[in-house]
Amino acid sequence: MATWELQDTIAPVNYEEFLADNIQEANNEVLRPLLLFADDDIDVTTIKRECRTTVWAIPPKEDLRNDALLYDCVRCYTKDFVVVRRRYELTADSKRDYSLPYSQAFLKSLMKQEYEIDIQDNKFLDPEEHSKNKRNAASYDQNTGMKTIDGYSTFRTRLSSTTIDLKSSNTDELLLSILTRRTADEEQQDAAQKRIRKRYNVLFANSTKGEGMIYREHPLPPVKGHGERICIKSTTLRFRLDIEPVFALMTLYDVKARKRISETFHFDMNNAKEKKMLSNFVKRIDFSTLAQTAIFSISNPSPDTYLVIKIEKVLQQGDISEVADLYIKEGDTIKNRSKLEAAAVSNCERLGQFRMPFAWAAVNIIDILTAAALGNMDANTDKEPYQQLDISDGTKSNTTIKNPAELLEDFQSVSVKINHIYKQESDRLNDEDMYKFLADIKRQGSVTKKLKTIPGYLELELSKPDNEMKCCFTSDLHELKPFYSNPSARPTKEIEEFPSKPILVPHTEYINLLYVYPLALNFSNRTGSARNIGIKIEIKSSSDDSTALPFIFGRSSCAEFTREAYTAITYHNKTPQYYEEFKIRFPAYITPYHHLLFTFFHVSCQRKQDGQSEDITPVGYSWIPLENVIRPLEYNRDTNEFLLNGIPQPVAMDDLRSREFNLPICIDKPTDINQCSRLPTDQIPGRRYLDAGKPLFNFSTRIISSVHIQDIFMRRFFDACYAAENMFENASVFKVNVGPAAFDALASIVYQLHQQLPYGSDFLGRNKLLLSYVYYYFNPYDLMGVEESERLDVTVNDIPSGRKSTDMSDTTTFKWPMIAHEEIVLQWITSNTTVRETAMRHAWFFFNLIVKSMHVYADRMQRKNRTNLFSSLFIDDLSRIVSIITQEIMNKFLKDPGYVHVLNESLGFFFNDAFSIMDRGVVFQLMDIYIRQINTVCLAEADLELRKFDLLRIVCSHEYFVALNLPLATPLFAPVLEIYNDENLYQEDDYGSMAQLSIRYRQQHYLAGLLLVELAYVLQTGQQKLYTNAITILSTLIASLDNDKRYKSSICRQRIAAVFMPIIDIVVESTSQLYRSRTPDSTDKKIQHRASFSFTGVSMSSKDSETQRGKMSYTNTRMLLTCFLWTAKNIDNQRLIDWLTSRSSTYLTSMLDIINICHELFGYQGEKHYQEISSSGSFNGDDVKSKLEDAILGSSSARYDMIMRNKSTSQSPAPNNNAEKSPTNHLKSGLRWNKDTSYRQQQVTLATERLKVEAVSESSLMACIASETSMIGLDLLDDLLKVAATNENCIDVLNAIVKTLLQFLSRNQSATVLQNAFALQRLIVNKYPELLFEEDTDICAELCSRILELCNSNLSTVRSHASVSLYILMRQCHNVNRSFSQIKAHLTMSLSTLFGQSENVNIEGIRKSLKNLLAYADFGKELQDATFHEQIYELVHNLHTIVSDTINMKVYEEDPQMLLDLMYRIAKGYRNSPDLRLAWLQYIAQKNEELNNYAEAAQSHIHSAALVCEFIHDVEDLPWLPSCCAAFESISSNVLEESAVLDDAVLRYQDGNSDTSSKHFSEQGVVNMLLKAAKLFQQANLHECLDDVYRLLVPIFKARQDYDQLAEIYGHLHESYLQAGSFAEKRIANAYFRLGFYGSCFGDLDGTEYIYKEPPFTRLSEVSLRVQSLYNEKLGSGDIVEIVGDSNAVDREKLNPEKGYIQVTFVEPYFEEFELKSRRSHFQKNYHLRRFMFAIPFTQSGKAHGDLQHQYKRRITLTTSHAFPYLKSRIDVVDREETIITPIEVAIQDMQKKTRELTAALYQNPLSPKLLQMLIQGSIGTTVHQGPLEIATVFLGGKQAQWDISFVTKLQLCFKEFTKRCEECVQKNKTLITPEQSDYQKEMERSLKEFKQRLKPLLAKSTAKLQR
Repeated sequence: MATWELQDTIAPVNYEEFLADNIQEANNEVLRPLLLFADDDIDVTTIKRECRTTVWAIPPKEDLRNDALLYDCVRCYTKDFVVVRRRYELTADSKRDYSLPYSQAFLKSLMKQEYEIDIQDNKFLDPEEHSKNKRNAASYDQNTGMKTIDGYSTFRTRLSSTTIDLKSSNTDELLLSILTRRTADEEQQDAAQKRIRKRYNVLFANSTKGEGMIYREHPLPPVKGHGERICIKSTTLRFRLDIEPVFALMTLYDVKARKRISETFHFDMNNAKEKKMLSNFVKRIDFSTLAQTAIFSISNPSPDTYLVIKIEKVLQQGDISEVADLYIKEGDTIKNRSKLEAAAVSNCERLGQFRMPFAWAAVNIIDILTAAALGNMDANTDKEPYQQLDISDGTKSNTTIKNPAELLEDFQSVSVKINHIYKQESDRLNDEDMYKFLADIKRQGSVTKKLKTIPGYLELELSKPDNEMKCCFTSDLHELKPFYSNPSARPTKEIEEFPSKPILVPHTEYINLLYVYPLALNFSNRTGSARNIGIKIEIKSSSDDSTALPFIFGRSSCAEFTREAYTAITYHNKTPQYYEEFKIRFPAYITPYHHLLFTFFHVSCQRKQDGQSEDITPVGYSWIPLENVIRPLEYNRDTNEFLLNGIPQPVAMDDLRSREFNLPICIDKPTDINQCSRLPTDQIPGRRYLDAGKPLFNFSTRIISSVHIQDIFMRRFFDACYAAENMFENASVFKVNVGPAAFDALASIVYQLHQQLPYGSDFLGRNKLLLSYVYYYFNPYDLMGVEESERLDVTVNDIPSGRKSTDMSDTTTFKWPMIAHEEIVLQWITSNTTVRETAMRHAWFFFNLIVKSMHVYADRMQRKNRTNLFSSLFIDDLSRIVSIITQEIMNKFLKDPGYVHVLNESLGFFFNDAFSIMDRGVVFQLMDIYIRQINTVCLAEADLELRKFDLLRIVCSHEYFVALNLPLATPLFAPVLEIYNDENLYQEDDYGSMAQLSIRYRQQHYLAGLLLVELAYVLQTGQQKLYTNAITILSTLIASLDNDKRYKSSICRQRIAAVFMPIIDIVVESTSQLYRSRTPDSTDKKIQHRASFSFTGVSMSSKDSETQRGKMSYTNTRMLLTCFLWTAKNIDNQRLIDWLTSRSSTYLTSMLDIINICHELFGYQGEKHYQEISSSGSFNGDDVKSKLEDAILGSSSARYDMIMRNKSTSQSPAPNNNAEKSPTNHLKSGLRWNKDTSYRQQQVTLATERLKVEAVSESSLMACIASETSMIGLDLLDDLLKVAATNENCIDVLNAIVKTLLQFLSRNQSATVLQNAFALQRLIVNKYPELLFEEDTDICAELCSRILELCNSNLSTVRSHASVSLYILMRQCHNVNRSFSQIKAHLTMSLSTLFGQSENVNIEGIRKSLKNLLAYADFGKELQDATFHEQIYELVHNLHTIVSDTINMKVYEEDPQMLLDLMYRIAKGYRNSPDLRLAWLQYIAQKNEELNNYAEAAQSHIHSAALVCEFIHDVEDLPWLPSCCAAFESISSNVLEESAVLDDAVLRYQDGNSDTSSKHFSEQGVVNMLLKAAKLFQQANLHECLDDVYRLLVPIFKARQDYDQLAEIYGHLHESYLQAGSFAEKRIANAYFRLGFYGSCFGDLDGTEYIYKEPPFTRLSEVSLRVQSLYNEKLGSGDIVEIVGDSNAVDREKLNPEKGYIQVTFVEPYFEEFELKSRRSHFQKNYHLRRFMFAIPFTQSGKAHGDLQHQYKRRITLTTSHAFPYLKSRIDVVDREETIITPIEVAIQDMQKKTRELTAALYQNPLSPKLLQMLIQGSIGTTVHQGPLEIATVFLGGKQAQWDISFVTKLQLCFKEFTKRCEECVQKNKTLITPEQSDYQKEMERSLKEFKQRLKPLLAKSTAKLQR
């Protein structure tokens, strides 16, 4: 389709009308879920409100009647929820989590796919396993003791020795039924039936969850917010002196924030005896006060969170230090215990109601949990329910562990024993002092170390609270459900949290608590004896003493509520400090007379003698009205302060619940209630103050209330709301239009909530608080306050302007007030620009209100017909608001992309929701408004196009997406026969129009058409930026439909696939844009398969169009092809065939190209591959976090984009993160059980194991996906075969199908897939034999190669099908050509190639496949002629011979010398097959190059080139090519062996039966091989060879007139000669060794000799050790092979027959005298080497060494079969000569050698003074024994008659030459020495002179004797 056609906007059909016209088809029982919305789709229901407590916590009814705000709050906390649910909404979401950890059940349901690659990988999992397997595979022959592999001796090297009779082999399962001849149609139908078996729905199983679609998350029901909860139980509190009751209270502190973060929990551990001591004052003990367990909540965990326990005791005489000394001093306490007990009893009887501070302890909560986390790693800890931890001091260790939030989230129970209990300092009681103490503990300071400790301990148990505490009270003492009262058990209390940072969550239940904190009191200026001062606190509603209200919470072991409470008393302190917390149940309704009364009193600790004086003496009073306590603070914007009664308050903006008061103290108690309603600061006549009314009393309060508003602005807002409500209720006529103001206020509130709670939003940017309100709380009829029947009749004149409809008369009436959705839309479109934009900032909220209101309205009206459900005015208003929003998107998509993104998504979700309630045709019209407006701009703006994709993504995620596309009443959905039989039903082009993006298609399938048109447009225009969005939406949409349980039937899937059928067209048109990982020029068919398969030269697009369109990424291509495959799989087969029949051959070949790309991208890579990917992951914390974010959001998902934009475009500064990162916590150093292991190590181990499981799951899943992809590809190939069969001009398509199938067979495929692929291959062979045997022989050769590779499979089923397919191929070829020689040639070449290239040859599999062929031949012997049967046997024998050779190669794969020998032998065996010999020569070259044998590799290429030239010369005349092998003789004398090309090979070539058409058998092949040889010669430093090589290339390039290449080779030759000249003397020759093998264990090697070529500097010991180790390993024993220690002839009689012996001897190249004249350079002396020698010294006495005159040598000269360098670096010895050398000849050789050494040193460039001096010293030094002078004395001065005269003369000449060289060396050294070496030079000159003097008479004497 042209681009301009895609840009046209097509209006949708009238949905409801179209559906009504075709309702009969839609009501089909099977198709109904697909075509219609469910009747129960929408559920408007009431959810019962959950109550945490056994009864609702609500205030008295009389209080509710008195306060409207209180009533509304309580009703909000208790009323039920009205919720609108779309029952099937979740079915559209991909709820099956495709991520592997959650899909094990799904994976287990899949059939295990068998892949060849997994079997191969499992053999080589790791080196250790590989070596183990090899050891296990090796066995030993008990008779011979030799090691065998696969049943073959390791030293059977002759070809005939491994030719095992195939009759003894077993066959695989024979598929004899396949050999039955059937018609092609029957065979095709049978293959199609087998392909549909055991198919799995896994195409989208590896898709990223929710990547393309955005699915909203419904909010959870509102519940009371809790932080991380921790349960603390006190089990023991003991002091060494336990004579009286003690009382404890615990509180959590955040030292860093310097705040209390919990209320105080009071408990005691007193026994019955101790409690009895207080019986005079405790008259009643309620069950709730017996709690010893508390549940604390921590919302902002910090490493500085401390649990502080303060301990009090009964007040007694004496300050704290005096009292504590009684507990500290051990000796006196024991002596006076009875006296102290009596005093304690007396004291409790008199002062039992008063307390005094005594001690305190503190412990870091995070340190305890850290210790617990580490302790759980101990293997023995699971035997105990709790970890034991002693806290004996404040020191800390440096062990790091998880952050506080992680610790609190998941920790195990731990028992804590606190041993350090500090004495309380009387002047350090307040919280500020406590913060200093805790900070000192943290930094291990000296302050706390100086504090006295009281002997005793406190034991606590910390644990995670159970989800259901069976006996638990809330913080205001309500029973939590389930509550089971058990008198024998103690209850648990929830403790109210005071978060260190504000937690912005709404209240969900009624709570009303007041906390009072007396801080300080100043009585220093009061006269009198008032020193033990306490405070009594009461809450009253009058001045009468008896009216104190029982609202004060009791402490421990007392009544739940009391009328009065007392502070602890500090002994003899007139300015006491206080630390207590008093908790009060605050009245719900406050009168002016409710007040707090503080009574200050003095307590006499000493008993009065007269017994009449009171122990308590009031000394003052103060009070405060409760209205002042709860009154919101005024905010002064100028000073940025909060004021209470004009007094600045030290509170922050985030803590408006706290107040601090400073009150004067009155001497007289107030007696008038009116006085109590005013502050004591108010001056009243007659009121007496202490210290002139100064503020002597300081206290603070904290209110926790869900009904009393503490924010002044919110208070004013609610006051205004209730005032307006009262005004409307009292007005007789409704005249004021408050709609605009209300909408403005609502928009402002929504905007402010989003700004103030930026982190309280979901991934779509929706504020969770507002979302919860709309979903659960909002009810439009609650807003109206009246039922539908009670709505007022209002005339049109009362309607606001702009609301009147043109079709309404002035007398028209309607119901007022309007329902919420109508009012919201009206006010939205009529509001001013500022308000409208504010609302659009968070349009989702208003759209959600509208949708819920519409649903509730429809539910109340009980209307089922969508058409007339809503008024036309409302629909018009919706059209206007859609148009306004669309225009806003168009105007600001560049200026404010984040805002536009959210607005666009909100509109999309509104469309999505509207489909479920409105006329769907109307919703389509609204969408059409959006599309038409957007299309005017977005075609030129990619960013705006993205917004359109976002909206489509949302709309298409509707659960009834299929039904919205009307998949009915088109030819694609009609029965097949109906299309052909009823000509009047559809027009001829209707069928094609619904399979393409035609106008009719886009009208009926509106949503699918929009999506596919956008996809086609971005692909056609090459907008790569939009590829991901378009393709991802389509992929995820189809994935969700594929997984929808409603559409599991094949009929439903066919209809859905028909809707998406244009995908096929889109993919075909975009073939050139698909990702291709391989290039078409790839030559390695085993590794790099061609991703781009060009069939018959047809291309879908020109070069220009390819450059204009952008290429897709791998991921996008894979997703798009998945959609293509799904559509092709599920579409009705006959309809697909009919559609393809109408397509061109170009179209069909493109389909094949796509199939080929699918096979490549979805190919299975093996379990090992996925394990490697899994094991490469990092477990660093940051990495894991980032990976989790990527997994949740997706780096390219719309969700991710939206969140990133919201972050970047947020207008308010981001507040500090609540979960503030803090330093890593440390452990206490005194832990008894601290381990070296850490939590992180444990997590790494767990993660590693998890990844291993995931890797296995991933591989299983990918195997199934690959298998299913291949099966779909086979289905398409079968369909294309049917299409091609109907068209006689589709021969190109048939060729392309066969080539695609060949590519298919060459890839990793499962056994099941291969069975079906072979069935299709056999169908092609039987139906179209001319394609293989007459048209293109390359296809036949490729098919033989592919089948033979699969005969090599480790899977029995694959081999069975491969062998029967091969047999049928040969049978069909024989039937067509009366011979299958062509097949035989192809198979022989293929098998050789297989063994040459593959490293994983399955010998046994090949043998069984060959045996299968023989079995099939025997089975069909009677049906075929005799020649066919004989040819089968001949072919199998030849193939088995190759297999046998390969076995030997496998045996010697670790012995490169033997391996090269075998490869050489195999190549030699193919002398009559140039193609095969050439192939093996190339393998030899490759192996040599791997071994760094560059000279041998070069020789292999020279031999190859000579072979090709010899062959070409016989078949055609190319004068510029070398005519025969003789032309290469200058390079290698060995090359002449390539001239033995047999005549029958030439004849086969001329007949076309020889496979010598490869690129090697050509002129360019010769050039390539010679150039490669030249390169290798240079790497081997054989620069002189390049001249001979290039001499052969020059004529070729001259004939081509390739002057650039000529210039290059001449330049190269120039450089080579320069290198040869500059490094002539520096090149070092290779080392050569003779190896002789002796012993029967060596098999054919026994008695043979070889010359080994080794790298320079290789020592004899290295070679000996290497070969000994190698053959010991092969023979299976550590000492079976021994090295012969000398070079003498081996006496086989003396050898141990059970052992093997190897003789290693160093040899040197040997040249005759005449040869040395022509071999002068280094190159000449080390090239073309065939003769080598070594010498063995001996004496006639039998000793090896003796005197000079008795020292003989035996020189052994060895001749090899070929000259070095050759094709291999080991050449066998073919001749051996032995020569005896007399002593004088030995002397002559020694002197000549020394002379050569001196000459070489003398002319060395540069000269080496050290080497020169060393040689001079060794030649003429006086200390040299048996040196030149000794030789002269023996052979020239003694009895010369016994020596031959010629030898004597020769020796004389040697000495003269030697003396001359010595003189030259001494003179040369003189010019080289430094002044410091002058003495040394003189010494050498003296030695030379002395040497000449001593030598002269010897020479003269010998000369005289010779003259006689």
